Amino acid sequence: MDEAAAIAKATATEEEEGKEAELKAEVEAAVAGGGLPPPLKGRLLRKLLRSKRCLNQGFVLAASPGTYDEALNLFIQNDAENPVAATDDPEGWVMYESARPSHMVLFKSEDDDWLKQQYLAWWEQEQAKKKAEAGEEGEAEATEADAEAEFSKLLAAFRDGNKDEDEKNPVTFFEKTCELETLNVAAQETDTEESVINYIAGGQGPPCNFHPTKEEKAAEERRNKHQAEEAAAAAAKEAEEQQIRKEEEKKEKEAARAAREEEVRKQETDMLEARSLPLRQYLMANVIPTLTEGMLEVVKMKPEDPIDYLAEYLFKKNVKSEEELAAQAKDQGM
Repeated sequence: MDEAAAIAKATATEEEEGKEAELKAEVEAAVAGGGLPPPLKGRLLRKLLRSKRCLNQGFVLAASPGTYDEALNLFIQNDAENPVAATDDPEGWVMYESARPSHMVLFKSEDDDWLKQQYLAWWEQEQAKKKAEAGEEGEAEATEADAEAEFSKLLAAFRDGNKDEDEKNPVTFFEKTCELETLNVAAQETDTEESVINYIAGGQGPPCNFHPTKEEKAAEERRNKHQAEEAAAAAAKEAEEQQIRKEEEKKEKEAARAAREEEVRKQETDMLEARSLPLRQYLMANVIPTLTEGMLEVVKMKPEDPIDYLAEYLFKKNVKSEEELAAQAKDQGM
């Protein structure tokens, strides 16, 4: 977090009225006028420090505060109830608890040439970004000589505001007012990361990140993917088993229905046979023998009209049968 981030946050609002719009106009005017004054810079940075992200995860201020006045305006309450100018005694100052720093790391370098090379490298990156954003119709590019002049100006201001013998410098503020042990690190060294980590961890313990790391996110994604695949496989297996159960139940129902239909047909057949038995017996006893004799007679005689001949034969046979029945009845009556 630095001054640029604070300015971007303040000027990102789209409101046209209200406090946010007034702050945006004030910041834009200050930037156009040459830079943020310490009170305004302190307000902007403190607004970021009070955001949920900083309150939950902590913050790292880069290159801020750069002077003693900036440190006072950022961390010490300066209003009608708590005016800083009322006393020079730090014990009488009231610090913003939401913006209280916990550690102080100072990257020092007495090698101006090394600092110059670092600044020019940063300047070239910024120029490339501006050129890409502006396109061909952008403003005239600044030269390296302009960058060197600006660096000399900034370095002189920094050296003047951070003299070791001057009690009013940022290091003194953090050590005396905030009662912090300052870690001085040589800026040219490349193995400073371990020293900074040990310094921070030695104060209030190792830093705690409430959000998952990239490795934890990747592991969580793999775990979720594996669980989703298992759930999909289980669902597919359950659907297949359910389909098999439905087919088996369907076959069982069809077999049961076929058995019932077969039983019904058998019962109907038995009932029809039972009901037709007297008729068959009658036909076998009284009709079939006579009809058979008549058909054999037709075959033997071969008349011109076999149907009429058969009818006449059956009629005569019936009359004869009636006469025989009458004679039998007469004999039985005697």
